[in-house]
Amino acid sequence: MAKKELFHSTKKCGGRYDTKYTSECIPYLECESCGNKVEDWIKWQDTYKGFWKIEDKWQSKKDHIVTLLSYFNHLYSEYYKTDFTFSLTEKGLFRGPEAYHTRRLLAMLGSNPIHVRNYMDWVFDTKVGKRKSKITSLGFLSMAGVVAEFKLHQQKAKQIGRDTPLPGKMLSWIKSNIPDLNQYVALSDHGDLHVLLTHYKGGHLNNVEPVDKFIEALKVSEYIDSNYSIRNWSE
Repeated sequence: MAKKELFHSTKKCGGRYDTKYTSECIPYLECESCGNKVEDWIKWQDTYKGFWKIEDKWQSKKDHIVTLLSYFNHLYSEYYKTDFTFSLTEKGLFRGPEAYHTRRLLAMLGSNPIHVRNYMDWVFDTKVGKRKSKITSLGFLSMAGVVAEFKLHQQKAKQIGRDTPLPGKMLSWIKSNIPDLNQYVALSDHGDLHVLLTHYKGGHLNNVEPVDKFIEALKVSEYIDSNYSIRNWSE
């Protein structure tokens, strides 16, 4: 199939873009009529490729798209041992198809770049790592069916059962703030916590300072509801 020709906007000059390369073999476009250059791919290599490593970029709304593209490329290169090849388009890299799919994905996941990052991790782990799928386009990630599968996975992961271990941060907080709690109850999994909450709701261990402090902390953090039930509890 013949390569699609790219043209400078007719509002500008309407000239045809030639694909040229830097001495490092990085592509860019140059209009044969007026000399206008589209150098996003050079900027990507020089500046934006490593944005995923910079924490501030994840917090900056204006940088979300580029940071997510950077993270996608990082995962791609980790799994395939080569960088992803971004599309050459007269619109540039940051308004091209990969940026479009990233914006769509961000909207599908609540405009939260951290959720998108977690989703990308899941896709590469389950689709590439375990199923050996070949990702040739960022459009694969923005497919509604794949996103829906991830959301279902996340929902199931949130469910808590008796054998679910207590979070390490919770156990560390107990050790640092109420070490005496272990004199009254041994806690390792959510089954232990469920038993404690059932007894506490029934009037047992009330007015015991370490227990009261722990229960209050669970309420403040909304780990339990007003009825002393663990949120996302699944029998």
